[in-house]
Amino acid sequence: QVMLATVDRMAGWSGLDLLKIALIAGGFGLAALAALRRAGPAAVAPIGLLAVLAAQERFTLRPEAASFLLLGALLLCLEAGRTRPRLLLAVPPLIAVWANLHALYIVGLAVVLLTFIADRLSRRRAAGVAERSKGDDGGRMLLIAAVTAVPASVLSESSTAVGASLTGLIVKVMVPGSMPALLVAV
Repeated sequence: QVMLATVDRMAGWSGLDLLKIALIAGGFGLAALAALRRAGPAAVAPIGLLAVLAAQERFTLRPEAASFLLLGALLLCLEAGRTRPRLLLAVPPLIAVWANLHALYIVGLAVVLLTFIADRLSRRRAAGVAERSKGDDGGRMLLIAAVTAVPASVLSESSTAVGASLTGLIVKVMVPGSMPALLVAV
């Protein structure tokens, strides 16, 4: 909110529009860089286009616009961490910042935990084929990032409210017609 107010005061609506574009384009750009580390442009371009089309309804100036950028940064960090494991130490602070900006940090936590599970499964599969290399600390660093990302997300004053919101969403989905009572409870 402070950033939005500052941009509004300095550059008005045009500045706010440029900020929105920077956040969203930056997020997609970082995600594309992460994807390009694994696949060629011929595979990344159509998937990126589908992602942009699917997300276009969310391209408004709202706090979730920061989540686009932070998700892109997280994806790039996790991908780059495969070859440079120390970069994974940036994951918990990134999640802590995200948790203080928007409730979609929960998506970041899910991505970190799913990346950790995929890494474990792939290492287990590879262990049957070849012996694990002694100098590879990528698995340990990913474990540290995954384990510390969860408590890092609690460094937000809104984390308990998010938990209540997620519980409310689950109740809404599982018990049709329960939302009005839930709103009174929350």
